[in-house]
Amino acid sequence: DAQLVEAHGRAGLFRCCGIGDATEGRQRCEESVANKEWYGVDDLLSKDRKALQAWWRDEGKPVTRPFSCPRCGAFLAPLSLLFDENYDSHFFFEADAWDGWLDDADAVVFAGTSFSVQVTREALRRCRDRRVPIYNFNVDEPEKTVALANAARLRRGAGPPTR
Repeated sequence: DAQLVEAHGRAGLFRCCGIGDATEGRQRCEESVANKEWYGVDDLLSKDRKALQAWWRDEGKPVTRPFSCPRCGAFLAPLSLLFDENYDSHFFFEADAWDGWLDDADAVVFAGTSFSVQVTREALRRCRDRRVPIYNFNVDEPEKTVALANAARLRRGAGPPTR
């Protein structure tokens, strides 16, 4: 039973975005393929893999162009939820899993979020409605984050945290 749902994607994974020219006489990946397959660093073309690894080590030049899809040669995008996509746009994001977990959660932990996206707003709403405790582990808490987290605590009957 998985204990982690990656609702927004994962660093180091990529998917074909079907933009740019396919290379070497290949056809661009169909949308159905692009939405169901992803590539890890080891799958990248050699030149792209070397550029990324050098960038990770702070060696070499910054990455200035998208990597190429190993299947068709068009551009790769990071495997992350883009602004115009829904959580159920791609199977990788496991929208059904986190949706069910929110219904059954005894507590919800937030880490690294601005609380400005759908899943966090929905989680806060459900925590408020069900009086589920929340834990906020954001390192740099913008004023909005603190206000939203405190509002959820107050609605459950708990006061704001003391420092």
